[in-house]
Amino acid sequence: MGIWLKRPAEGDPQQKIEQFAVINGKSWPHTEQFTFRVGEPVHWRLINTSFFDHPMHLHGHYFRVTSEGNGETDKPLPSERQRLVVTDRMLIGDTRSVELLLDHEGRWLFHCHLLVHMSGEYRFMELLPVGSNMPALGMHHSMADATGMSGIVLGITVLPGATSATPAASAAPPRQIRLLVRERPGSERYSAATVFQLQEGSQPPPLEAATVPGPPLVLTQGEPVEITVVNQLSEPTAVHWHGIELDSYYDGVPVWGGAGDKHAPAVMPGQSFVARFAPPRAGTFIYHTHWHDFRQLIGGLYGPLIVLPPGQKYDPETDKTMVIGLGGADDQKAPLLLNGSAQPEPLHLKSGVAYRLRLINMTPNNGGLQVSLLAGASPVRWRALAKDGADLPPAQGIEQEARQVVAVGETYDFEFQPAAPGDLRLEVLRPFSRTFAVAEVQVR
Repeated sequence: MGIWLKRPAEGDPQQKIEQFAVINGKSWPHTEQFTFRVGEPVHWRLINTSFFDHPMHLHGHYFRVTSEGNGETDKPLPSERQRLVVTDRMLIGDTRSVELLLDHEGRWLFHCHLLVHMSGEYRFMELLPVGSNMPALGMHHSMADATGMSGIVLGITVLPGATSATPAASAAPPRQIRLLVRERPGSERYSAATVFQLQEGSQPPPLEAATVPGPPLVLTQGEPVEITVVNQLSEPTAVHWHGIELDSYYDGVPVWGGAGDKHAPAVMPGQSFVARFAPPRAGTFIYHTHWHDFRQLIGGLYGPLIVLPPGQKYDPETDKTMVIGLGGADDQKAPLLLNGSAQPEPLHLKSGVAYRLRLINMTPNNGGLQVSLLAGASPVRWRALAKDGADLPPAQGIEQEARQVVAVGETYDFEFQPAAPGDLRLEVLRPFSRTFAVAEVQVR
């Protein structure tokens, strides 16, 4: 991953440097495209030569991090310390060896999850003045394609292999869910937003009841589901089921998704699209727009996707999800939001009760947010449970200080059992501007 600079022409009165986010020297749609077969061993070495962090995300599959380094040394990780992820944050100068676990066919993406590094929306914004140390927003090739993407994006085609198998079909009828994509106008109580709403009856819910982020979408491991995405916006959209292993056609990438001659469509205004899948593992995932319009994501088109083991019921009293978002278009000045609010309601916990805390970063570009659960100035302790929906092995699922860096597109699960009553706080720090979002945690 890198950043290319184009110096201004001699005599250019603007005297600005143009930047391009690239992978192996090219920007999507001109990046190299790869073809593999299901079950084929695929090992990549990743090197971050740019002056940005990159949370690298693989669609539809997990990858295993087998070594990591800093540009001077690269050390293999023992098997018990290797990470199974769908998103992995690479710091400036970091190196990785990864194994892609490609177990179902179709066309997939591997990309940086910072919107500034994958969206054509940024191509024509203000560039970098000569002598400035501030990064520019215009970082991509001047030509986008029908997917609306640019920048650090790779295409991967997975063909059938010797180990290809058709998943056993469930005898149960698919669960039906209707997900509305709507535009909520501003009012004295609410700012304008693009929102997700679940329609549970014959009539849609009132727009004023819509929330940002979208409502928790709670599914059951192995249970087939058909989610009808209804676009009531005035522009196209698409919904990506981030971290879910599913058929590429339903992955939520317009034009690119699918296999062979079958290409996933965008959901046009006034139209709908049915996403069909049966989540194969329980964990914390995300659903969010994959239409690369900055306004859709900032406007609120994201929400938690929680998959429970068979027979388990969702209990919001002990299952707490914290979705981190951004309250505006300026990555440095807009406030961080916790569950849609810059001033969230306190969390009410009971001493002696075990809670599952699910952390999700869905800001557009605020990578490396530090989440801490504090008693005074000191972190309490929690036990790590899962990363990106995958349960941690025993060597990693340990009790530790309650601090965690959460990159864009990452999810983390922790267990926290307060030992005694008291007042705590959940703090999210944005390091580069030293700004916070804080939720009070009252233990009684």
